[in-house]
Amino acid sequence: MATASVESLPSDTYKVRWALNVSGLAEIKEPGQQVKVTSTLGSKDVTINGEKVTIKGLAQTQAGHVPFLYLEPKFKNNTKLEHQIYNGNPVNEEVANGQWWVGRVSPVEVGIRLARDPGLIMGNYAVCQPPEMEPLEPGQWAEFVLVVRNVSGNVDQWMYEWDLSNKFNQKFGKKFKQRDIGNDIIKGPPRSPIPPIAYYIIKRTSQGKFFLIPEEAFCSIDLLLSHYYTHLLPLKGEKSVAKQPYPLFLQGTSRFETVPHTFPKPMLGDLSKPEYHTKERSPIQLLVGGPVKGLDQYKPRIAKKILVQDQEQRESLFKAYLFYNGSYKPVTLRKLRPKLFNRKAFEKNIKRLTDIEDKSRANLAKAQPGCHRNGSNFLSHIVAYGYHEDVKFANWVAYEFIAGTPLDRCLQRRKYLNQFMSLRQKSEILYQVSAGMRFLELNGLCHRHLRASNIIVNQSTNYIYAVKITDYLVPYHFLDEDVAAMSNLSDLDWPWWAPECLKDHCFDIVTDIWAFGCVIFEINHDGLGPYAFQKKRPQSHNDLQAIFDRKEKMVIVQEEEMDTFLEELLFMCVSYEPESRPTFDYLFNFFRALLFDFAVGPDPAIQKYIKKPPKKFVHQQRAK
Repeated sequence: MATASVESLPSDTYKVRWALNVSGLAEIKEPGQQVKVTSTLGSKDVTINGEKVTIKGLAQTQAGHVPFLYLEPKFKNNTKLEHQIYNGNPVNEEVANGQWWVGRVSPVEVGIRLARDPGLIMGNYAVCQPPEMEPLEPGQWAEFVLVVRNVSGNVDQWMYEWDLSNKFNQKFGKKFKQRDIGNDIIKGPPRSPIPPIAYYIIKRTSQGKFFLIPEEAFCSIDLLLSHYYTHLLPLKGEKSVAKQPYPLFLQGTSRFETVPHTFPKPMLGDLSKPEYHTKERSPIQLLVGGPVKGLDQYKPRIAKKILVQDQEQRESLFKAYLFYNGSYKPVTLRKLRPKLFNRKAFEKNIKRLTDIEDKSRANLAKAQPGCHRNGSNFLSHIVAYGYHEDVKFANWVAYEFIAGTPLDRCLQRRKYLNQFMSLRQKSEILYQVSAGMRFLELNGLCHRHLRASNIIVNQSTNYIYAVKITDYLVPYHFLDEDVAAMSNLSDLDWPWWAPECLKDHCFDIVTDIWAFGCVIFEINHDGLGPYAFQKKRPQSHNDLQAIFDRKEKMVIVQEEEMDTFLEELLFMCVSYEPESRPTFDYLFNFFRALLFDFAVGPDPAIQKYIKKPPKKFVHQQRAK
């Protein structure tokens, strides 16, 4: 898509950006095919997906009619036809190069990449298609996220200077003139600066057009981006520029060194529903190491030094390299504790994973209930497992190795360094956790022991964290409903357990919601475990049962004695009534609206999901 190669083409000759296969239009089999334009046509009616559609702006070529939107733009227009084509698709030259498209990546990861580069300036941007936001139903339009650099230069230095000015205002603000500093649109406590990265969900109209606000809808993403080179990006619903907290417009792509992508096609007309070619997708893969085989068949190279010792289950974790899918790859090898291992429950839980894989392969044509990939990118997937009569590793599970730090240790380290998280930082972590847990929920799975130590911070700056969930389902197979009552649970970590875990030995996605509330507690209190502030802190699961019997509320410590939406969300999750706990789908949609819709701002999401929640939630796994 390099502009230079386009400008070197003969007059009225263009490259076609995408393949085209619509009856009544030119047949373009491969992107990049050259066509010679001989005339233009104002509009033409064609049939797309069985719908009659009017396409505006077409070029007559030797191959047939090609929409202006499909032609790679020229910016040195020497002929009348070239001027007509450009006026019908007035794309900015930087946008036309397509270097802003980074593909199917989470917006948080894109934000980390943008924040890390000190050479970027305010307005540099990228666009991604988050896998976790993929439509759940075939009739829904796919959405995208515009990720924009909000400050210029070194983010750490900018944040440091804001912190100095904020402390000055707090200490001397009543005696001297306060320094003018910008604050986050998500209001604390604590007060926090303008975020280094701004996020905009690129929404879709009912006919598929792209927009940030409904009044400004476009046929293609590149036209939308071009518009915001010369117009301010909307912010917090403010139409008046004077009332916006800070001005922001696009200027320059992100310069990512990524494999070239073909960014999303433009809309050729108004369609009532999308048609996705999901057959081209790879199936869901939860056991990434291929067919089950003995550990020795993976040609293991296992480190002699223990990576970590799980004090709770008294299990050893080793870093190892296993040979699968044609090469050696790093894994975390977990030796399962014989005392808690139950082969029947272990095989049952593995089958739950393989059933989803089989269902995914059989139903690639369209989305199916209990077969969704949304959020799987936030999980550390199982590579291999076994229960072989080996001297050292009789029962084992190997997970993808995630380089990073457990979230609880990360929080404790920040407290030691006197670095405290803003509400936005906390919410970004919880968004990713809720997305990963939503994947389990949508597919009828669960974690059974969600807590901060099972969440790994694998990418970060000082202000943005990317996380993955590990050790879900299989390591805790002994908590399966068929065998939990027979397992000795007295020496396990119980503070994250819901009342029904102790009373009924029930560990499922609904008790995971309670554990998610405990993770909010850990994040809000610098890595301290649940019940750290109870008048009488529980020392055993019997003490915890006594707390439950008294319906005692979890005690929290508030910053500046003020409630925030996270405290309210915590108490929603740790409700003694299971049907009053939100679903992970609800939590995901709340954080998605809170964090990634700068055009609207966070207040509507807080009002909708926190201030006015449903009185009861339907949890499908419990409803069966």
